Amino acid sequence: MLTGCGAVDPTPELSVTQESEAEETEKPGLDQELLDKLKAEEDKAWGRDQEDVLDLSKYVESEPISFETYAGYTEGERCSGGFGFQVLGKDKEGNPAFLKCRNGSGSFMVDSSMFDIDAETMMPLVPVEVPSKQRFAYSPHVYIYPQVTAEKPLSQLSSVQNFSNVSPCRVSANKSDGSPDKAFAFPLPSDRPRLKEDFKILVLPVDFPDFEAQSSPSDELADVVDALPKFYQRMSAVPVGFTWTIPETFLRLETPLEDYEMTQNRDFEVLITRTGRYIQDVIDAYDDKYDYSQFDVVIVEEPRQVPDELHELYIPMVYGNGNIRISSDDGYVKSILGTGNDEIRDIPNWIHEFGHLLGLPDRNWQTDAAPGFDIMFGWYGSPEMSIWLRWILGIAKDSQINCVTGGEPSTHWLRPVAWDGDYPKGVVIPINSTTVLVAESRRRQGYDALLGKYGEGVYVYRIDAGAKMYQPDSRVIVDSIRPERSTVEMSWSFDSQLQPGESVSSDGWTIEVLESGDFGDVIQVTKN
Repeated sequence: MLTGCGAVDPTPELSVTQESEAEETEKPGLDQELLDKLKAEEDKAWGRDQEDVLDLSKYVESEPISFETYAGYTEGERCSGGFGFQVLGKDKEGNPAFLKCRNGSGSFMVDSSMFDIDAETMMPLVPVEVPSKQRFAYSPHVYIYPQVTAEKPLSQLSSVQNFSNVSPCRVSANKSDGSPDKAFAFPLPSDRPRLKEDFKILVLPVDFPDFEAQSSPSDELADVVDALPKFYQRMSAVPVGFTWTIPETFLRLETPLEDYEMTQNRDFEVLITRTGRYIQDVIDAYDDKYDYSQFDVVIVEEPRQVPDELHELYIPMVYGNGNIRISSDDGYVKSILGTGNDEIRDIPNWIHEFGHLLGLPDRNWQTDAAPGFDIMFGWYGSPEMSIWLRWILGIAKDSQINCVTGGEPSTHWLRPVAWDGDYPKGVVIPINSTTVLVAESRRRQGYDALLGKYGEGVYVYRIDAGAKMYQPDSRVIVDSIRPERSTVEMSWSFDSQLQPGESVSSDGWTIEVLESGDFGDVIQVTKN
């Protein structure tokens, strides 16, 4: 069985080896004068009144956009239909903006629910005041610089030395459910690449007789090359660096794209087999030029105008997963990222699927769970990686974990997970050989730019690494431990973070928040 998902400083090192139109019809809608009036009122409410000089003091410090936006993402330009996430593009006046594809007309429109972008500084304008509720959106390229403070909590803290033995918390992933390339615990599969200071990525760009490239591979991938390395570097408390090798031009395959028949097919095994044949052709086409064994990951990339319906799988093509065996003159190529279903660029999905190449897991969508946070098992709009996944990935240090195994009630200071540095960021409680409870601190910082007030606080979740990942199961592989006031929206919980005075209990343990501030949170852990 093959498994996969359904459909920073410093700036990462970049070694680039430079190398059916339909008539657009607008559906009748509200009167344009009324729409303009509503837009003006909204602009004024969000501080976007163009008659006013922009006051940057009203906004937090976010990272400026540092790359050229893709020319095809412009307000009013044709797109492939309605989708639920935002892309970075330009409005009709040529100003940077977050766009969505409008239903009905199939054209890009400015998404007024997202932040404006200051055209002069290229900084997304995130208001200082945290909204009451999380924005239900993605946040591509929005990063709020974490505000590390010298402020300390007033609570009396337990000695961290009492919890420095992390061995009992390194629970194992004892399972067999068709996902040998991923794990929720220690160790990650041995043949998955490990992040390191010189992580080498090779891009193999190809186009087709029926879909010819209109720009260079480097231009097409500018947003990915900017965003993906920064994300993993910022998650890491150890040195991580990326070197990209990208040919100057697209290599033309002899076979038209349509002939590969990578179209919608209810039989997933048939679809993946056809996609595998295509990937094999690409590997063969570049085999004389590159020694694939010298790279950690190989990415196959097509022109942006390739429609999703002709190449629908964005998936890791992983040796050892199902019957996939992509071979070369240098042996099997073990870590390949196939990037179909990317006509409308989905940066969070790039980061998520890249995580799978590294061995990181999925949540199980066939169980009743609502984790809500983490790029791998939660909602893409709250993408800061959990301290647990950072730890099993090897990019969080043991010193960042307080491993609590019993004894008297203990008090712990959790710094926000988005803070730069190797601060203590997680309390882990082992329940049995495959199960842990984890508590961490979340703030509207880093990549969690869309959080509401109840998204800030202590996030408590439960990992059962012995549960199934892709099959029905009575056990749940990951879920949030939520207070009674918490709500669930479409299998996600966005308001489950504990506030001062709140507590949750699970598996014979109680976690209570004693104190919160810019410094993070202080919790008390009690064995019942």
